[in-house]
Amino acid sequence: TNHIFANPGNFDVILTVTDVAGNNDSKTMTISVKDVTIPSAEFSWSYTNETGGMVSGAAMEGEPTHFNANGSTDNSGGDLTYTWDFGDGETASGVTTSHTFGNLTDDGFNVVLTVSDTSDNADVISYNIKPAQKERPDLYISELSFSNDNPTEGSTVTFEAIVKLLGMNITDSFEVGFFLDTADGEQIGSEMVDGSNMSFGIEHGFNVSTTWKATSGAHTIVVVADTLNAIDESEEKNDLSKVITVSSEDDSSDVTSMVMIIAVVLLSVGSVGYIYRDSLFSK
Repeated sequence: TNHIFANPGNFDVILTVTDVAGNNDSKTMTISVKDVTIPSAEFSWSYTNETGGMVSGAAMEGEPTHFNANGSTDNSGGDLTYTWDFGDGETASGVTTSHTFGNLTDDGFNVVLTVSDTSDNADVISYNIKPAQKERPDLYISELSFSNDNPTEGSTVTFEAIVKLLGMNITDSFEVGFFLDTADGEQIGSEMVDGSNMSFGIEHGFNVSTTWKATSGAHTIVVVADTLNAIDESEEKNDLSKVITVSSEDDSSDVTSMVMIIAVVLLSVGSVGYIYRDSLFSK
């Protein structure tokens, strides 16, 4: 005879043999039925928002994403093993687990769950998860001005800049740096700003300044917000530049000499005029 076992496990099979006189004998044998049916893997995910509510089927950058594989099933009813691969080099195990995503990419993360039973039958399921980008502040320089746009070599020039904040308020301090010619060039000044003293919004600005002893030539002054990258921003382009032209001391002396020569000439012409006028009226 044949028999198909519907479920895996150990079963006692009893054979009873009876003759025509009604004599019988029985024999029992335990048969181990191997499980060949693979489990069915399934999982869900969610995160907790800022108000404490659970957002199902979604993930948020920098916040724990909760994974639950309770939806997985198997015919054996035995213990299952759950192995997670989060697509960013991190792994975990267990029917439930949590993972925090960072360094977001446009392609998202392929989260893979492998469910195995005690007979090493396994099922694999994956979902592509794209965490939402967390809101970030954005610092930028809106204006840069000089106390003197055409100073003379050796004179002191004050640079003033306006820093603005978009997106959200911040509490950490950051540095605003002033650089000569390029953002990677010589730093000629800086000012620390307490972020808690700023308000976000294009209508708000925070003034910073530094002074510089002018050197001759045409220079590009570059001012950079958050030079030390203390603030995690949505946009890291924080610089503004402006050209300043500094006259050399020799140029200044030449101009002064020219002015004096012109003055002497004018005075001489004036004197000649007076003499000529006096000679006319004396006749």
